Amino acid sequence: TFRVMDDWGSNYMPRHSKFPIGACVATSFGVGVFVGWRVEDDMHIVRSLWQRKGAGKAHAYLNRDAIHSVVEASVGFSVQTKLGRGKVLAYVNGGQSFRHGRYFVHIKEEGKHLGNIL
Repeated sequence: TFRVMDDWGSNYMPRHSKFPIGACVATSFGVGVFVGWRVEDDMHIVRSLWQRKGAGKAHAYLNRDAIHSVVEASVGFSVQTKLGRGKVLAYVNGGQSFRHGRYFVHIKEEGKHLGNIL
C-alpha cells in the first residue's frame, strides 16, 4: 500500500531545490546564477550577484525564501536583444523582490547601436 502523509510537520525537508541548477535567479539581494543546493539544510548557493568573475565575484548561501524567480540573464552574460548582441552590465530597479527590473546592455554587434549602452 501507498500512504500520503497527512501532516509534513516542521521537520519536513524538500527533496529538490527551488529552481534548476544553472538558472539565473532573482534573490532578495539581486540577480545571480543558481549553482548548488545543500540537501542537509536546504541551502541554495547563488554565484556572482554583482559580477560574473574577477573583483566583485561572490557566492551567497540563501534559504529557499530568499530566491524569488527565474530571470532572463545575470550580470556579465552575453545576450541577444532586438537591437543586437551585447553583454549585460547591470540589472536595476528590480523592486523589493528583484523581479521587475531593467537590464543595461552594452551592444557589441555591428550596426546603428554599436557601442551604446541601452
